[in-house]
Amino acid sequence: MTVHTVEALVPHAPAALFDLVADVERYPEFVPGWVSARILRREGDRYWTDQVVRVAFLRQRFRTCTEIDPPHSIKVRGADGIFEKLLIRWSFLERPGGCLVHLDVDFDTRSNHLKTFAALLSRAFVDDLMTAFVTRAESLNSP
Repeated sequence: MTVHTVEALVPHAPAALFDLVADVERYPEFVPGWVSARILRREGDRYWTDQVVRVAFLRQRFRTCTEIDPPHSIKVRGADGIFEKLLIRWSFLERPGGCLVHLDVDFDTRSNHLKTFAALLSRAFVDDLMTAFVTRAESLNSP
């Protein structure tokens, strides 16, 4: 099991950051390594997504189930694919001057030979994920 946590204080409203993270189908436009993301089904505050990511020389397809609590939190769970366990938790907390974005990523791969590789790359991947969203928020909200 690999767990990583990262936070960023962003000078925008929590609702703006929530909307940015919840719009999974736009990830390939700005998140490094995201090849595709397509929502398969919506049901209330949940949606199921088929996604493809590329990390180094690996390209992997996986499905997720996402639960949203606008504009406070987003919880993503792996539904199948390479992950034995995948849990991504985003929270968006109002703070003076903006929003504290908190990201927890907890995962384990099904394949033993991928575990070491995933552990080596995962910290950088989580940091890059947060950076991509902060940069995107800045570009969308700049005058």
